[in-house]
Amino acid sequence: MIHVVTGHICSGKSTYVMSKAKRGDVVIDFDRIALAIGPEDTPSHDYPEAIRTLATFVRQAAIDDAIAMSKRGRVANVWIIHAYPTDQDVMKYRRHGATIVEVECDAETLTRRAADQRPLAAQLELKKRLSAPSRKPLPAAPDRWTQARTVPRSRA
Repeated sequence: MIHVVTGHICSGKSTYVMSKAKRGDVVIDFDRIALAIGPEDTPSHDYPEAIRTLATFVRQAAIDDAIAMSKRGRVANVWIIHAYPTDQDVMKYRRHGATIVEVECDAETLTRRAADQRPLAAQLELKKRLSAPSRKPLPAAPDRWTQARTVPRSRA
């Protein structure tokens, strides 16, 4: 099964995936890839352009290969963390039978987490995304990290 986990910066996508993924599952996470190809002291979420570019290519190759492996039954679950997929990305994932999970969190919590955990560029990107009319956060979530919901197929 292919699971695509989306959501704003600092919404808890990685936390959600780590709480669901089992031994033997494939997890594709841009940040983990970028950290793996950079020097030991590379700060998380603050990658030089060369690392970002290479990590993007590696991530896409991993997604393509993992989808193929899933279709052949060689892996039980593929977890793809994709913060802001385009409509084209969503259509591709849907063609392969993916379940899309949107992790949501209130704007105040997102902003606080970003201030504590992300570089300025990510904070500014989050602010821009939160003000965009196409994606509004939920009111404050009662649980510790977020709310997650499976996006209906008709939305794709």
